[in-house]
Amino acid sequence: MKKLHRISAFLLCFVMLVTLMAGCGSASSSAPAAGPSASAGPADASEPAGADEDVKILHISIAASEQEKKDYEECIARFEATHPDFKVEANWSSGGTWQEICDKLIVQIASGEAPDVIRVAVEGTRMFVHNDLFLPLNEYLENDETGKELREQIPQAAWDSFTIDGNIYEIPSDANSIILQYNPKMYADANLAEPGDDYSWEQFVFDLQALSHGEGDEKVYGTMIMPTFLWPWFYANGVSPLNDDWTGSNLSDPKIKETLQNLHDLIYKYGVAPVPEANDDVGNMFAAGRTATICMGMFMVATYEANGFADFDAAVMPRGANGGQGCFGIGGVGVTANCKYPQAAYELCCEFAAAEVSARQAKTGTSVPLRSAEAQSEDFLVHAPHISRFYEEIENGAVLPAPDNYSEMSTIIATMGTNILTNAMDIDEAITLADKELTESFKNLG
Repeated sequence: MKKLHRISAFLLCFVMLVTLMAGCGSASSSAPAAGPSASAGPADASEPAGADEDVKILHISIAASEQEKKDYEECIARFEATHPDFKVEANWSSGGTWQEICDKLIVQIASGEAPDVIRVAVEGTRMFVHNDLFLPLNEYLENDETGKELREQIPQAAWDSFTIDGNIYEIPSDANSIILQYNPKMYADANLAEPGDDYSWEQFVFDLQALSHGEGDEKVYGTMIMPTFLWPWFYANGVSPLNDDWTGSNLSDPKIKETLQNLHDLIYKYGVAPVPEANDDVGNMFAAGRTATICMGMFMVATYEANGFADFDAAVMPRGANGGQGCFGIGGVGVTANCKYPQAAYELCCEFAAAEVSARQAKTGTSVPLRSAEAQSEDFLVHAPHISRFYEEIENGAVLPAPDNYSEMSTIIATMGTNILTNAMDIDEAITLADKELTESFKNLG
């Protein structure tokens, strides 16, 4: 087993011991032939005589909001209805960062209490894979009609997010693309055309100046910028703070400085965005008509509608002179390497990407429906005239980077953004410092 990052040497030895012991009697990690039931595959057929008469237990660890919990409880119920010889015991968690959630799971696994199935966002995938804790799912997907259907319905970019060295380790279950949300009424009042699919940075800056008006506490801004939410701006300008394989810093790329200079200019040159503050609630400011645009995910749509706010629509992030792309975050469900019933666990994972889940996401607006059929449904399209852009940005976008040092990386980049956008540091100085810290962070991974 490879080195476990970010946990103590004691836990490292513990995990290695647990894995070694489990490897002596655990099911093979290779996929069995497809079958509609958990008992069809040979990987589940090695139980002692008479085991079929007993209820088998699958343990699943799920990080979820209250709305997601309702959806996933239905997933579990559907699985148990079609697998009467199985019972699913769920360990629910909410709150905290993905790094914190993953660290707790690593400790749980080290103590010998590994779940069979884990729902985790891409932020944790590489950590689990690099520690040999996830089972590759390629053969399960290839030998199963449900798996084949999922491969056809869910965008390839989503599958790529959970693919490492050619192996797929999670089934995509939910996603949120991060795009520009705008108030069409405010654009109309300013005699501006609404943003199109080829929205440029130059047009964006022009529009923001026309959309901004007023003074002091009553000023209406064209946009607001969050230093903790810089990734969409980078990607829209055709650059990422990390290299292509997420193993090092790319902050020395000239487009990084160009992007940050552009955002700095919105505040201090054009006056179309306020100086960011720690307690900014950009969603509330947008819904209150205090800003005409924000950069935010699909999850805000449910909040808008719950509060009766209807003056919003979706646009692509304004692209740089040489083009760019959208970006998205994504969650998935994977099978742990030492699971006793991998075929059944895989089939449970599939339930989290079922049409029923995607349909609920489309209707509630809490997440972008990953399945193409639901993304084209009236339940989804009714949210806003151009709501489909959320789905299109997943089809054509890039997943937000999630290296093993995700938490530290995020802090470094957010601090850099804060220092620049609040004028606490010169742009070159802040980038140089962040580049040094990020490079050192990757070195410390070993």
